[in-house]
Amino acid sequence: MYNKIAQQLRQPTGIWGKIISKFLKKMNGEIYTQMIKEVDANDDDKIYEIGYGHGSGVFQLAKQANCIVNGIDFSEVMFVDAVKLNQKFIREDRVHLTFGDFLSASLPTHEYTKVFCVNVIYFWNDLEQPFAQVRNMLTKNGVFFIYMDSLTEIENSRFTNTENFNLYDVDGVKTKLVKIGFKATHYNYGRGHVIRALKA
Repeated sequence: MYNKIAQQLRQPTGIWGKIISKFLKKMNGEIYTQMIKEVDANDDDKIYEIGYGHGSGVFQLAKQANCIVNGIDFSEVMFVDAVKLNQKFIREDRVHLTFGDFLSASLPTHEYTKVFCVNVIYFWNDLEQPFAQVRNMLTKNGVFFIYMDSLTEIENSRFTNTENFNLYDVDGVKTKLVKIGFKATHYNYGRGHVIRALKA
């Protein structure tokens, strides 16, 4: 049972996915508010979100500034919801949402000023490949923002302490970022951490 719920948390699908998506929207609402402040969109930004979920983060950034916001998510349930929410900005050609897997996606190089993700990295078995891919996407002095729950939070949950989630601690994540070519700092927020990684 817990493993099935964990699978839905990773990639919402079908009827159960719609139920889980409502839960995720409520659970991540405050986190997204903080992340939008951290990303701090400007008119000349081109921003990319990995795992945009309902698309509320994309929506808030596009509303905040006259910027471009693109993203990818491998849940069709989330893709449909996000497209509905962002119709206005999609029509204005300022938001472009893709249904697919970031790890296998063909993405442009040196194009984005900022990339961010919320509660996504636990689903990556190896951090080096996605981190290198993000670095390649970023312009000079581009920034990668990550929100991740604390290791204790993940370990103490019956739903996330399963084979569907990889257990990472914040210092280990920062070490990987530095290895790939970022300068990484972090601060604690809520039940987890916000990491700011500047392309070195």
